Amino acid sequence: MHHLFIVNPVAGKGRSLKILKLIEEIFENKKNETYEFIFTKYHGHARIISKENLVKNKLKIYSIGGDGTASEIINGIMDSSLDNLLGFGVIPCGSGNDFVRTVYKDNNYKNFKVFLEDLINGHIEIIDIGVLNESYFLNIASMGFDADVVYNGKKMKKHKLFPSGLIYLFGVIYTIKNLKTYSCEIIIDDNEKIKGDYLLIASGNGRYYGGGMKVLPYADYRDGILDICLISPVKRKKMLRLLFTFMKGKHENIKEVELRKCKKISIKSSTNISIQVDGEVMKAKEMKLKIADKKIPLITP
Repeated sequence: MHHLFIVNPVAGKGRSLKILKLIEEIFENKKNETYEFIFTKYHGHARIISKENLVKNKLKIYSIGGDGTASEIINGIMDSSLDNLLGFGVIPCGSGNDFVRTVYKDNNYKNFKVFLEDLINGHIEIIDIGVLNESYFLNIASMGFDADVVYNGKKMKKHKLFPSGLIYLFGVIYTIKNLKTYSCEIIIDDNEKIKGDYLLIASGNGRYYGGGMKVLPYADYRDGILDICLISPVKRKKMLRLLFTFMKGKHENIKEVELRKCKKISIKSSTNISIQVDGEVMKAKEMKLKIADKKIPLITP
């Protein structure tokens, strides 16, 4: 058994580098199992590393970084044959770590080495992967308010003044001051068309994003279905109430919020809209989302 750890050395302001010694200690007592660390050097490198190594060997791949690193690896995995993938594990070392909030929700580890041991010796769950246009995503893709928050948060992330665990919250406060809504046409499962103005549209397999915001409270990463959250325009004075309920996953009772489930969804706008996918931001006029035909084996503790 070969274990490949793909390490983003700048994730969590260097937190990822601190756990390598713990992994080395775990493998000191393992016979017939090998491991290696490969460090990412630029944006998109994790995708290349995972794809190239899966061509050569049967192995387990682990992401040591944040949600963006894990998403890059997933794209490399889905670009290659899955025959050599024995399992994919996520070791959370980023600022958000939102995907693992859903999949490791029953494991409250105070000792990180124990978590690593349980993960490396863990079992396999077969999970869904989302598709956004021509790319894959692991957790959640969204447009509008929250993508603007991520964009603003990334600018703040460069300054040590802001604690990494509160970046999303600071981004929210800043974005509320410049509140925008977007006119969209939405097609759900090819047979339902909706037109309107929206503050936010989120869809995915996971429940959390933005450092613990429970946007899709009923999402299941194994059910073959995308969950959707549609939020219509909200007045600024109501945003704090929405934000509080949003954090707790209790926002479905607010009249501007609609939670749906579907197999696929298409979202079009006449203007470029900020889109975030697993914490990474881009601009586009259209989002086409669905569940990929291929599933992957996820390693869980």
